[in-house]
Amino acid sequence: MDLSYVLALFAGGLFAGAVNAVAGGSSFLIFPLLIASGLPPQIAAASGYVALTPANVVALYAYRRELSAIGRPLLPRLAFAFAGSIAGSVLFIRTGAEGFERLVPWLMLAATALYAGGGTLKRVLARRGRDAAARATGAWGMAAKALEFSLYLYAGYFGAGVGIVLLALYSLTGEADIHRANAIKNATVLATSLLSLVLFTWHGLVAWPQAAAVGVGTILGGYASIAVFRRINAVHLQRAILGWAVILTAWMFHAYG
Repeated sequence: MDLSYVLALFAGGLFAGAVNAVAGGSSFLIFPLLIASGLPPQIAAASGYVALTPANVVALYAYRRELSAIGRPLLPRLAFAFAGSIAGSVLFIRTGAEGFERLVPWLMLAATALYAGGGTLKRVLARRGRDAAARATGAWGMAAKALEFSLYLYAGYFGAGVGIVLLALYSLTGEADIHRANAIKNATVLATSLLSLVLFTWHGLVAWPQAAAVGVGTILGGYASIAVFRRINAVHLQRAILGWAVILTAWMFHAYG
């Protein structure tokens, strides 16, 4: 791979890591970036998992105190995440390159909807958080578990935009503390990413040079953004990302629809 491509991917990773640390949505930047580097959509999606995994590890480490406080109750949720991720990743592999290419516009549409709806859901939960524990049981609890599994399956298949919805779902089903909910989200997202990474690597779907260049950038970008991006209004940044996601989805329908 030409050095100019490596530098461009690294720079894109820097920006994606910085944006992700403040507003989330890095997949909306990394996926098209990898496609622009010349990778087919399925390879670009699989390589994106590799690129984001180190940043997910760093995010998990940042919440190590909350995870320690949660302890054993996290294990069943991780097992649930593993099961959903395996199902989604196997489906991703079985779809094949041509099948995945046809699905790309619809996946981007779903990711955009998840990203757009996640913020609204979080605001609703902030106003109604007192009844979170009650909503984790009964018929609502069963429906929430079904939704949670479907999100893990989606995470194993494509994953863009899923983090913000998982965070809202954990808050909705009994985890009132936002930091603990975020710790759980980081743990389950990393779990789904690691399993998908192993399966995608085993089937030769990862472009390692491109993934490494972007991955190093995301780590450094996320770390450097702590001081710089605190000055930026996260809501404005989220709106900008959402606008970009809408444009990107429209382009995907034009290119692959």
